[in-house]
Amino acid sequence: ATAANGVSDSCTLTVKTPLRAVLPKDLVTIEAEAFAGTSAACYVLPDGVTDIGSRAFGDCANLVRIEIPASVTGIADNAFEGCSGLIIIAPEGSTAHEFAVDHEIIWMAE
Repeated sequence: ATAANGVSDSCTLTVKTPLRAVLPKDLVTIEAEAFAGTSAACYVLPDGVTDIGSRAFGDCANLVRIEIPASVTGIADNAFEGCSGLIIIAPEGSTAHEFAVDHEIIWMAE
Protein backbone atom coordinates (compact mmCIF):
# COMPACT_ATOMS: atom_id res chain seq x y z
CA ALA A 1 0.00 0.00 0.00
CA THR A 2 1.09 3.58 -0.61
CA ALA A 3 -0.08 6.50 1.55
CA ALA A 4 -0.79 10.01 0.29
CA ASN A 5 2.64 11.18 1.48
CA GLY A 6 4.36 8.54 -0.71
CA VAL A 7 5.32 6.20 2.13
CA SER A 8 4.90 2.56 1.15
CA ASP A 9 4.71 -0.58 3.21
CA SER A 10 3.28 -4.05 3.00
CA CYS A 11 1.79 -6.53 5.38
CA THR A 12 0.30 -9.98 5.44
CA LEU A 13 -3.42 -10.16 6.12
CA THR A 14 -4.79 -13.43 7.40
CA VAL A 15 -8.57 -13.66 7.45
CA LYS A 16 -10.01 -16.72 9.11
CA THR A 17 -13.66 -16.13 8.28
CA PRO A 18 -15.40 -14.00 5.67
CA LEU A 19 -15.85 -10.44 6.88
CA ARG A 20 -16.26 -6.82 5.95
CA ALA A 21 -12.81 -5.28 5.62
CA VAL A 22 -12.62 -1.50 5.92
CA LEU A 23 -9.24 -0.35 4.63
CA PRO A 24 -7.13 2.43 6.24
CA LYS A 25 -8.17 6.02 5.52
CA ASP A 26 -4.70 7.07 4.33
CA LEU A 27 -4.54 4.39 1.62
CA VAL A 28 -3.94 5.82 -1.87
CA THR A 29 -2.95 2.89 -4.09
CA ILE A 30 -3.93 -0.76 -3.91
CA GLU A 31 -0.90 -2.48 -5.39
CA ALA A 32 -0.89 -5.52 -7.68
CA GLU A 33 -2.13 -8.66 -5.92
CA ALA A 34 -2.41 -6.78 -2.59
CA PHE A 35 -5.48 -8.76 -1.49
CA ALA A 36 -5.37 -11.64 -3.99
CA GLY A 37 -6.73 -14.86 -2.59
CA THR A 38 -8.03 -13.36 0.67
CA SER A 39 -11.34 -14.52 2.11
CA ALA A 40 -13.18 -11.32 3.04
CA ALA A 41 -16.71 -11.09 1.66
CA CYS A 42 -16.74 -7.29 1.45
CA TYR A 43 -14.11 -4.56 1.12
CA VAL A 44 -14.74 -0.88 1.74
CA LEU A 45 -12.16 1.36 0.06
CA PRO A 46 -11.63 4.76 1.67
CA ASP A 47 -12.15 8.03 -0.14
CA GLY A 48 -8.73 9.03 -1.42
CA VAL A 49 -7.79 5.73 -3.05
CA THR A 50 -6.94 6.51 -6.66
CA ASP A 51 -5.74 3.24 -8.20
CA ILE A 52 -6.50 -0.47 -8.01
CA GLY A 53 -3.66 -2.56 -9.43
CA SER A 54 -3.40 -5.76 -11.43
CA ARG A 55 -5.17 -8.69 -9.74
CA ALA A 56 -5.40 -6.61 -6.55
CA PHE A 57 -8.42 -8.71 -5.57
CA GLY A 58 -7.72 -11.66 -7.89
CA ASP A 59 -9.11 -15.07 -6.96
CA CYS A 60 -11.02 -13.82 -3.91
CA ALA A 61 -13.59 -16.62 -3.96
CA ASN A 62 -15.68 -15.16 -1.10
CA LEU A 63 -15.70 -11.57 -2.36
CA VAL A 64 -19.27 -10.57 -3.17
CA ARG A 65 -19.19 -6.81 -2.58
CA ILE A 66 -16.69 -3.98 -2.92
CA GLU A 67 -17.39 -0.32 -2.20
CA ILE A 68 -15.28 1.93 -4.43
CA PRO A 69 -15.25 5.72 -3.97
CA ALA A 70 -15.33 8.33 -6.74
CA SER A 71 -11.66 9.12 -6.02
CA VAL A 72 -10.64 5.92 -7.85
CA THR A 73 -9.59 6.89 -11.38
CA GLY A 74 -7.64 3.80 -12.40
CA ILE A 75 -8.62 0.13 -12.20
CA ALA A 76 -6.53 -2.58 -13.87
CA ASP A 77 -8.56 -4.69 -16.32
CA ASN A 78 -7.84 -7.82 -14.27
CA ALA A 79 -8.19 -6.27 -10.79
CA PHE A 80 -11.03 -8.67 -9.93
CA GLU A 81 -9.98 -11.67 -12.03
CA GLY A 82 -11.43 -14.88 -10.63
CA CYS A 83 -14.12 -13.15 -8.54
CA SER A 84 -17.51 -14.48 -9.56
CA GLY A 85 -20.72 -13.01 -8.20
CA LEU A 86 -19.09 -9.66 -7.38
CA ILE A 87 -21.17 -6.51 -6.90
CA ILE A 88 -19.45 -3.12 -7.21
CA ILE A 89 -20.94 -0.31 -5.13
CA ALA A 90 -19.87 3.06 -6.55
CA PRO A 91 -21.19 6.47 -7.53
CA GLU A 92 -22.99 6.67 -10.86
CA GLY A 93 -20.68 7.92 -13.61
CA SER A 94 -17.53 7.06 -11.65
CA THR A 95 -14.58 5.08 -13.00
CA ALA A 96 -15.76 2.09 -10.93
CA HIS A 97 -19.25 2.35 -12.41
CA GLU A 98 -17.81 2.39 -15.94
CA PHE A 99 -15.50 -0.51 -15.05
CA ALA A 100 -18.46 -2.56 -13.83
CA VAL A 101 -20.44 -1.89 -17.01
CA ASP A 102 -17.44 -2.62 -19.27
CA HIS A 103 -16.64 -5.89 -17.45
CA GLU A 104 -20.28 -7.00 -17.03
CA ILE A 105 -20.09 -6.86 -13.23
CA ILE A 106 -23.21 -6.03 -11.26
CA TRP A 107 -23.16 -2.36 -10.19
CA MET A 108 -25.19 -0.57 -7.54
CA ALA A 109 -25.16 3.13 -6.64
CA GLU A 110 -23.78 3.90 -3.22
